[in-house]
Amino acid sequence: MNKYFLLCVLLAISGSLCAQSFAETRVKKTCDSKYSDGLKPLKEELIEGANLCGADLSGALLSTINFIDVDLSWVDLSGADLSGANLRGANLSHAGLQGANLNGAKLIGADLRGAYLEGAIFDNADLTATDLRGASFKETSFRFSHLIGSSVSGTDLVATDFSNALLIGIDFRRANLTGANLNGANLDWANLHRAVLVNADLDGVEMSEADVTDADLSIVDLRGAVLTSSDFSDSKMLGVDLSGANLFRARMINTILIGAKMIGTDLGNADLSNADLTQADLSGAKLNGTNLSGADLFNAALYETDIRNAILTGAVR
Repeated sequence: MNKYFLLCVLLAISGSLCAQSFAETRVKKTCDSKYSDGLKPLKEELIEGANLCGADLSGALLSTINFIDVDLSWVDLSGADLSGANLRGANLSHAGLQGANLNGAKLIGADLRGAYLEGAIFDNADLTATDLRGASFKETSFRFSHLIGSSVSGTDLVATDFSNALLIGIDFRRANLTGANLNGANLDWANLHRAVLVNADLDGVEMSEADVTDADLSIVDLRGAVLTSSDFSDSKMLGVDLSGANLFRARMINTILIGAKMIGTDLGNADLSNADLTQADLSGAKLNGTNLSGADLFNAALYETDIRNAILTGAVR
């Protein structure tokens, strides 16, 4: 059945026929003649609240169409062009969006739980307050997108591209961000508790007042990052590069920083009590007013390091 034919029929009957998964959906109606030219006549039309559950719209041209509050659960949208489409409040749970183009789409408050997003493009899209828990990602791109307050907790996001994205207040708890590209992203007030960010690119990120406790940031690039007042306590940061980063008033209690590069890093008034800084390079770092009580500084490089007013009670050198 023609992929456009099904959408036209569902529109004509107010979208009330869907009750099965897309593998079983069959709608046998003739299409209104005004839609015989495919979806071109539907450009900019509003189908707010329609039920398209389970439809096969793979490869469909749906650019700029308004899908506000539409039920698109279990819909096959693989390879579809949804660039600029308005999907605010839409139900896309378990939808197949593999290879779909959602560049510039509006997905504010949309439900994408369990969706298949491999190879999908969400660049410049607005996914504010969306629920992406349980979705599957592989080579998915969110460059310059907005995911403010969105939930991606417990999700596998290996090698996902979030470069220059606005991720303020996002929920990344227990997420696997191994090898992810977060270059230039804004993660202020983000929750990364127990997240895995091994070998992720966080060069130049803004991540102030974020919860990064008990996380794994080993071999992570955080050069020049703004991390003021963030909490990295109990995290593993083996070989992390924090050169030139701003960690003013950050908390790194019991943090493992073995072999970390912290050249020129601002750690003023930060709390690094009981942190393991073995073989860390703190050359030129600012440690004025820093709490280093009980910290392990064995073989750490402290060339031209500013330790004025630092608390060194029980520190090991």
